[in-house]
Amino acid sequence: MKKGFAILIVLLFVCPNLSQFGVSRVEAKELSNGIIKYTITVNNRSRELVIDAEIPLYQDSVHLGVRWLPPGAAIELKSYEGCRISQDWVVEKIKNVCKIRYIVHYDLYEIIKNYHKNPGVAEGFAAIGLEHVLIYYPDLLDETAEITFLLPKGWELYTPIKPETNNKITAKLREFLRMNVVAGKVTYKYSMTSNGRIYTYVLFEKPHRIIHNKLLEQVPLITRDVLLDEDARESLNEVIFYTQRLEDLFRYPSPERFTITGLAHITPNWMGFWHFDQNVRQDHIAHHIVHTWISILGIQTYSRDPRRSLGFGEGFPMYYSFTLAYEYTKERRYLGHHYLYYLLYMRGGRDRLKRWSPEDKYIEQVRTYLYEYVMAVYLERQLNKVGKTLADAYAEALSRYQYTTISLDEFLDIVEEIGANVDRNAIYSFDLDVYDYERKNYFDDFEDTVKFFVLNHEMPPAMFYAFIDIEANKGNPEYTPYLSLPYVENFFVSQAFKDFVSKLRIRKKCF
Repeated sequence: MKKGFAILIVLLFVCPNLSQFGVSRVEAKELSNGIIKYTITVNNRSRELVIDAEIPLYQDSVHLGVRWLPPGAAIELKSYEGCRISQDWVVEKIKNVCKIRYIVHYDLYEIIKNYHKNPGVAEGFAAIGLEHVLIYYPDLLDETAEITFLLPKGWELYTPIKPETNNKITAKLREFLRMNVVAGKVTYKYSMTSNGRIYTYVLFEKPHRIIHNKLLEQVPLITRDVLLDEDARESLNEVIFYTQRLEDLFRYPSPERFTITGLAHITPNWMGFWHFDQNVRQDHIAHHIVHTWISILGIQTYSRDPRRSLGFGEGFPMYYSFTLAYEYTKERRYLGHHYLYYLLYMRGGRDRLKRWSPEDKYIEQVRTYLYEYVMAVYLERQLNKVGKTLADAYAEALSRYQYTTISLDEFLDIVEEIGANVDRNAIYSFDLDVYDYERKNYFDDFEDTVKFFVLNHEMPPAMFYAFIDIEANKGNPEYTPYLSLPYVENFFVSQAFKDFVSKLRIRKKCF
């Protein structure tokens, strides 16, 4: 997500990984013997979920599991009926339906805050990734499932599809595994309707303790308190604009409900309950709206070699967010970000990827936020040569696949089918050259990007270029140029800059 510190959570998000089942995609099966049922009871005192599941059994033996479990969460089996369940969740059939009660220990304060996912139950709200908590086996993916939520008194539920009066939602299991839901004690709510879709800006009761991200040590964005009604209207207007624009680009409808909140920790903003400063957030919102479509069709190759685990989980949101933000604001500094990311790639990002050092704690972010973006630029250029666009290729992929993940090579097959030439060897060797495309289209806009940085930080342009070099070689390119003053002081001056200069002395022998 650009960026890990997002203003919103769009309630339909994630790129699936069925690697635990040994498959990349499960084809539809005609199984209609029963409906999968889950009842999820949210316990905000113990900060856990009690789940009663009714699982149809179509084989004598199946292996149950969740899609993935965040570090710090745990699943505890409590009881079962109509089946036998071993310690490793292998189920032996006795009856056609196995009734299972299990607990998901889902404490917001205990779950390790990974780069994107920050779920959990707190005293006043819960942010639940359904992929974390629903047990299933692959043959059930195209079956209908019902989920009923039992919430603490006074809580409200927000989901991407309209719930029934008893907080029950119904969809294919495959769709549920792409959804997040939030619930809690609402302190503020503002809604708008556009084109038959409901957009809601909601704030929940704050957690009693501040939640820190244990991976990221950078504080990249300026934040401020806002007038809520004004901020809510502006945020929802932006979301509506980006949603309708992306529907046109990708030729695929958006969910019927959007919930925007700064408190849901599945995709957190800074400390979980702040809002972006008005002048830096437009591309962040656009970025996360793009993720809505990425959740419907993910593009990702999963490999034991992390260098080959390439896809577009962040590349598409990065690529489209800058142009969408420009279309909404008419400020060309957003287009300048395209050239900025070219600089980050050429001034150090590409070399870091080729080295792929395990000591580089931000290498995964360089691969996802920077290189996936570069891949998107490259494919756009190749498709433009034959009168097509990257959006055309993704729309074609969406017409064939929904609520699943295809590999990068499968997507490249589609790109080639519609006429573009693709150098796969250059892609997988981190050797793409995008200079001509970026310079021709966005070099002039980069001047506005630099001016914005200079005005906000009262620093000369030379300092911005120094930051670009340091961020390209040592830091997390995702956050350039949104560098707050504490970030500049703590990361660059105290850490990266000193180290950078010391190495420069050794290399150049001129200090």
